[in-house]
Amino acid sequence: MTPIRHLVVVTRRDCELCEHLLGLLAPYQRAGRIALEEVDLADDPVGLAAYQWRVPVVLEAAQELLWGNIGAAQVAAALGELDAVRV
Repeated sequence: MTPIRHLVVVTRRDCELCEHLLGLLAPYQRAGRIALEEVDLADDPVGLAAYQWRVPVVLEAAQELLWGNIGAAQVAAALGELDAVRV
């Protein structure tokens, strides 16, 4: 059994790219493959300084996996999946 990966998604309010990414990650979360923590830059001054122009950003163990305009293939590749999880 593959362990659950714990990801932090840095977002911003009213961010279409953020909503799109969260939609792409949802099937992985429902399948029990990932656990998500969402951090809004409005509540994180340190994150704001680091990521304000690059949201959304996906972090795992404080390492950047993905950022910006992220597609399904990029999510699957970053998570080590050969095929995207089906909804």
